[in-house]
This record gives sequence, C-alpha cells and structure tokens, in this order.
Amino acid sequence: MSFVARRRVGDRVYLEERESYRENGKVKVRFLRYLGVEGEVKGRPEKVRHLLDRLQPTGSSRAGDVSLLWALAQDLRIPQTIDRICPHRSREGAATPGVLLTVWAINRVVHPESATQLERWTPTTDLPRLSGVPPEAFTKDAFLFALDKVCDEDPNTARLVDRTDALEEELYRHWRATH
Repeated sequence: MSFVARRRVGDRVYLEERESYRENGKVKVRFLRYLGVEGEVKGRPEKVRHLLDRLQPTGSSRAGDVSLLWALAQDLRIPQTIDRICPHRSREGAATPGVLLTVWAINRVVHPESATQLERWTPTTDLPRLSGVPPEAFTKDAFLFALDKVCDEDPNTARLVDRTDALEEELYRHWRATH
C-alpha cells in the first residue's frame, strides 16, 4: 500500500510516494516517486508553473497552409507574372495586382467563401507578413481593382483588353521551364 511521505531538507519539505511491503516477515518501505515540494496545504505539492502558463498570447494567425501556398506561388512567380502583364501604378504601401490576386487564389483554396469576406479573412493569416503589404491594404475595392487589371477597357481604343491568355501562356511557359 502506498502513502505520501514528507522529507525535510533545510527549510523545504519534499513529498515522496512510498510503499510498504514485507520481506522475510519484516515491514520495509521503498521509494516509488518524487511528488514535488510541499505547497501551502500540508501534504500537497506546490502547483507546477510552466513557461506556457506565463505566456500571454496576443493573437494568432493561420500560417501553415497559407505559407506553403505562398511559397509555391513565389516559386512559380505568379505575383511577378501578373504584375508584369497587367498594367498598374506602384504606390507605397499598396498591394500590386499580382499580390492581391495571389492572395485571392490562396483564399479560394483554403477558405472558399464569398469575395466580400476577403477583407476580413486576409488579416487573420500570415499573408500580410509574407507579402510585405500591411493588412489594411487588403480591401474589397483593392481586390476588385486587381481583378479589373486582368480584363479592362483600353482608354485609347475603348475596346476590352483581356489578358488571361497572356497570363496563362506565361505561367505555363515558366512552369514548363522549371519542372
């Protein structure tokens, strides 16, 4: 039968689980396991404090699947290809059409909801950090503006210019060259 024994060493009391047994008709005691330093309640060990108990999380973001897909898109040069083929003006702190459309594609893979939810979804991921674009730059209007750059009206001729074929050809050419 086991019991808790108190052992004083200096000014501290240590608790151990011990067991009594018989050997050749005599009662003997053997050590089973160490339970810890005695706490405020006699016979009970102190509450163990772990490092994780002291950490105060400030937030979390979706990282694994999003990081993998972002790395794959970077490997295939998807954002750079879109930016090269679709005309746009660079603005400080603004996301390019390539970044926005890549983020949108990643959203469709991991969290396919309405495009109106993109603005709320993007800051909950690691995509702002990975792309180097502040979370507030990912607005609904920015996503729609990027989509307009793929297929828009030429101001000089007033004709519709569709760049999807050029994008597909360039992305396929790059994929064939690297794989």
